[in-house]
Amino acid sequence: MSPYTRHLVLMSPYTRHLVLMSPYTRHLVLMSPYTRHLVLMSPYTRHLVLMSPYTRHLVLMSPYTRHLVLMSPYTRHLVLMSPYTRHLVLMSPYTRHLVLMSPYTRHLVLMSPYTRHLVLMSPYTRHLVLMSPYTRHLVLMSPYTRHLVLMSPYTRHLVLMSPYTRHLVLMSPYTRHLVLMSPYTRHLVLMSPYTRHLVLMSPYTRHLVLMSPYTRHLVLMSPYTRHLVLMSPYTRHLVLMSPYTRHLVLMSPYTRHLVLMSPYTRHLVLMSPYTRHLVLMSPYTRHLVLMSPYTRHLVLMSPYTRHLVLMSPYTRHLVLMSPYTRHLVLMSPYTRHLVLMSPYTRHLVLMSPYTRHLVLMSPYTRHLVLMSPYTRHLVLMSPYTRHLVLMSPYTRHLVLMSPYTRHLVLMSPYTRHLVLMSPYTRHLVLMSPYTRHLVLMSPYTRHLVLMSPYTRHLVLMSPYTRHLVLMSPYTRHLVLMSPYTRHLCYITQCNVPQCYIPQCYIPQCNVPQCYIPQCNVPQCNAPQCNAPQCNAPQCNAPQCNAPQCYIPQCNAPQCNAPQCNAPQCNAPQCYIPQCNAPQCNAPQCNAPQCYIPQCNAPQCNAPQCNAPQCNVSAFLAG
Repeated sequence: MSPYTRHLVLMSPYTRHLVLMSPYTRHLVLMSPYTRHLVLMSPYTRHLVLMSPYTRHLVLMSPYTRHLVLMSPYTRHLVLMSPYTRHLVLMSPYTRHLVLMSPYTRHLVLMSPYTRHLVLMSPYTRHLVLMSPYTRHLVLMSPYTRHLVLMSPYTRHLVLMSPYTRHLVLMSPYTRHLVLMSPYTRHLVLMSPYTRHLVLMSPYTRHLVLMSPYTRHLVLMSPYTRHLVLMSPYTRHLVLMSPYTRHLVLMSPYTRHLVLMSPYTRHLVLMSPYTRHLVLMSPYTRHLVLMSPYTRHLVLMSPYTRHLVLMSPYTRHLVLMSPYTRHLVLMSPYTRHLVLMSPYTRHLVLMSPYTRHLVLMSPYTRHLVLMSPYTRHLVLMSPYTRHLVLMSPYTRHLVLMSPYTRHLVLMSPYTRHLVLMSPYTRHLVLMSPYTRHLVLMSPYTRHLVLMSPYTRHLVLMSPYTRHLVLMSPYTRHLVLMSPYTRHLCYITQCNVPQCYIPQCYIPQCNVPQCYIPQCNVPQCNAPQCNAPQCNAPQCNAPQCNAPQCYIPQCNAPQCNAPQCNAPQCNAPQCYIPQCNAPQCNAPQCNAPQCYIPQCNAPQCNAPQCNAPQCNVSAFLAG
């Protein structure tokens, strides 16, 4: 004991340890002479403090919890160790942050007393995990890539952020889908781990873009119109689909042509942005329809026969053109008449579907030729003189009629004799082109009168007595000859005034009204001469004419091939009026009943039915 400080020092002779006690604080200090470490014990708290004279570190131990606290006099950091869990806790007196280390896993946990956030670090991977006590969200950072991963304990979703690109990636633990967001463009990209498809969404336009990693095709969807646009990276073609009509529109970036397809009718419509023409194709018949937006004319082409049909929406007339013969056929929907034009001779042929008569017109002479398919007679009319010429294919006789005098002239191609008949007197006049003699016959008395153009003498012959009477126009004497006795009799008593009527021989009196009344005896107008059957209306009716053509070339076997007149080619159902109504351009007019397969059968447009020798106009022209 020191008499000055009154401190007590105890030394054991066996261990040579020293114990110092202060009478004022009653604290005990133990020092080992071997290690020179000091141990301080408070009699009040019974805590022990160990100090090393070499490192000058302090170690505090509580006798109650047996926890150890280490303090460095240099850094003044505190280290707490629990003897039960052997975990270490480090506290800095400057930042007051706490660091916990487990001796088993060697993981470090840092806690800030200000924000109370926790940071966990693994000594093996050196990854950092941050947890907020308020939101309980976890943030993981890799010291190698410096990427951050955020996890919510409530939704368990993960968010990854790259410090280099600052892009965010969100992953759902339930669907395992990934969402990428760029902080610069704020675009979102969604990826499914199952299909590996990518979906891009713009926060500005809210449009969605889907990309398949297998086909690399892109699909764009607008949230406003809900339309879908598909783009192939190989062909760069665009396909647009409307969710309301389900129609598809294809656009080529090279030609900029548009193709529209209806999922209901499966028809295709092609539009050129340069000409704005529309082309419609039916997948069932493969027919093509072309429409011009300027003229609104429609052109139909059959892929089987390659024939073209043109229809005008204003007149609704149809024009058919064969690519083999290049002939044009025009049909009016109102009269249903057909007009055929040859591009080689430019002749026109008109056919009526009701009477089936044919009319041929030459653009050079403008003459008209009418042919009846029933009688096969031909009628020629000149537009200049308006005279009509009738020819029978059986007798080949020609009949000429003037529309002004209505007289008929018959000519035989064999004898070349001419016969003239007046419709007023019904008298017949025969002229021989060889002798130029004229023979007049009255239908009432059946007498014949012969006149020579050279001597102008007249010879009268009665069919009843067969006597001949010769009269000279110069002397007006009469000479009678009997065919039985062959005697000549010069009649003088007939040269009396009443037998000579001068006014009936002047030229202007040779008209019907100058007919001598006394010759109009009853038997000349007998009822049977004007009987109804002689001029019956049915003799000029359409059914009195027959359909076949007498031109030899037009009777070739292929011109009358059975399939050219197949029943289904002219069946009543092949013409449906309601399918040609103006409102039939609406989608619902592509009804099945408007398309009759047998009406487009190949035999209905057989090539041999359009052979050149079957063209009447070509035959007549050459």
